[in-house]
Amino acid sequence: MSYFPRLVYATLVIGVSLSLSGCSDKWFGVDKQPIQGERQPVVTQAKVTLDNTSANPVNLSVPTENDAWSQAGGTADHTPGHVGLGATPAKIWARDIGSSASNEYPIVSGPVAAEGMVFALDAKGEVSAVDLTSGKIIWSGQIKPRDARDEGIGGGVAYDAGKVYVASPYAQLLCFDAKTGAEVWRTELYSPSRIAPSVKDGRVFALTISNELQAFNAITGDSLWAHTGIVEMAGILGGASPAIGDGVVIVAYSSGEVFALKAETGVELWSEGLVPHFQLDAVSALAHIRARPVISDDMVYCVSQSGKISAINIATGQQVWQKPVGGLRTPAVDQNYIFMVTSDNELMCLNRLTGTPIWVQPLVSMKEKGDDGVMWAGPVLAGGHLIVTGSNGEIHFYGPDGQLSHRIEHGAAITVSPIVVKGTLIIYDQRAVISAYK
Repeated sequence: MSYFPRLVYATLVIGVSLSLSGCSDKWFGVDKQPIQGERQPVVTQAKVTLDNTSANPVNLSVPTENDAWSQAGGTADHTPGHVGLGATPAKIWARDIGSSASNEYPIVSGPVAAEGMVFALDAKGEVSAVDLTSGKIIWSGQIKPRDARDEGIGGGVAYDAGKVYVASPYAQLLCFDAKTGAEVWRTELYSPSRIAPSVKDGRVFALTISNELQAFNAITGDSLWAHTGIVEMAGILGGASPAIGDGVVIVAYSSGEVFALKAETGVELWSEGLVPHFQLDAVSALAHIRARPVISDDMVYCVSQSGKISAINIATGQQVWQKPVGGLRTPAVDQNYIFMVTSDNELMCLNRLTGTPIWVQPLVSMKEKGDDGVMWAGPVLAGGHLIVTGSNGEIHFYGPDGQLSHRIEHGAAITVSPIVVKGTLIIYDQRAVISAYK
C-alpha cells in the first residue's frame, strides 16, 4: 500500500464561498433571473508553450563518476551535474536504519554520501552511517535531547570535511565525526528545522520553520550571523536548503522571498519574490518555495510550488526570465537544459537560456495508467537518464528526449529524491530502509 506523507502542515482558510458558476437560480427563497450571455472564467491559469522551432535533440554532457553526494541537492550549489551510473542498475543490498515513517512523522529529507558511507536520518531522530559497499551500519546516534517530551518532525543531514551536520526539529544543530559518530558539538537554533543544512568554506547554514537563516562556525559551532524573512502561518512540510556559491548564500523562504546574502556577514545583496498572482485554492495560494535554489554559471534558478520558475543573475539580482511552471522538487541543470518535476506531475525539459519548455512528459504509474495521485521525486541526472522515484514504489528512468526507458519496482513508497555516488544509485524509502542499486 502506498504511503503519502502529510505535505501541507497548516492552512488558515476561514469563510464561506459561493461558486459563481454553480449557484442556483433561487437564492435564500428569492427568485433570481439568470444573466444572459456567454460565461467567461474570471481567472485563467497560464499555459506554457513548447519550443517547436528547433529539431535538434537534447544532448547531455558526458557523465562523470562522483565520489560524494555530500549535501541535499548533491553539492553546496545544488548542481551535481551528470553523474555516472550503469545502464540497468540492480539491487545489491538493503539496510533498515531505524524508525519508519507514519502520517504523523514522515521522513522528509534524503540521504547524503561521502567517504564511502551513506548518512541518513530516520523518522524518530536516529542518524546512521552505512557502508556504501556492503550496507553494514557503521555507527548511529540520537539527535533527540534527553529532556524532549515529544517527537520531532523532519530534520536533515549534510557532510563536509570529515563531519556530519544535522539540523533538527528540536531546534538544534549538531555536528558528528563522520568516521566514529562521536558528537563534536551541538548548538541551539531559534526554532525547529525541518530540512538539511548547507555547508561550505567552514560555515554551516541552517534554515528554521520561522524563516530564519542562521550561520555557524563549522568547527566550533559558534554563531556567526542570522537573517530573517517574513514569518508565514501556513506552509508545506519541508523547505529549501540554502544554495552556496562563491561567497554568496541564496536562501528561499516559505514566504516566497529569495535573498542573496554575503556568506561571511549575512549582508543582503539583493532580493526577489515568487509570490502567486492568483489564489485559486488554499494550497496554490501558498508562496512556499520548497525546491532548493540552484546556482549554475552565474545564474540562480528558483521554483515555487505556486506556479513560477525564475532565472536570476546572481551578481545583480536581475530577473532574466520567468515562466508559469511550478513544482516542489529541485530541478536538475545540465548543458543548456533544466529538467524538473512540475506541480502537475509532469517531467519537463526547459531551455536554460530562455526558459522555454522543450518537451513535457506526464508521469504516470505503471500499475494504474493515468493520474492516480502518485507523488514523484527527482529528477536526478545519471548515466544518460533522468531518474524519478514515486510514492507508489516505482523508479523510472527517462531518456533526454523525455521517453520512458525502463523502470524498477522497488516495492516501498519513495518520497525523497534518490542520490547517486560512485556509480551506485541510493534509494531511501519511507520504511527507513536504504537500498543500493548498481
